[in-house]
Amino acid sequence: MARHFSYAEKGKGIAISASVSPRLRIRAPAMDNTDLIEKNGLTLIGRLTNPQEQRMRSMLPYFSNKWELRGNAIGSDLGNGSFQFRFDYDEI
Repeated sequence: MARHFSYAEKGKGIAISASVSPRLRIRAPAMDNTDLIEKNGLTLIGRLTNPQEQRMRSMLPYFSNKWELRGNAIGSDLGNGSFQFRFDYDEI
């Protein structure tokens, strides 16, 4: 009967992990985004729930008229059934 070779004799063994240096991480600099927050504070972003039946070109004016707002609400088509409204006032 043939003798079984050990793992060491076959050249197999538990691999000793080479010391891998940790990846360098890049830190993004801190940004002052207070002006962006203030600029977009009166913004609403939404999505059509049934884009097969609802058309964006008819929904944007519908929302503007239905809400009966003081001031302007500028609606924009963002694509993929999404829209954005920018309001002038935070109260009706």
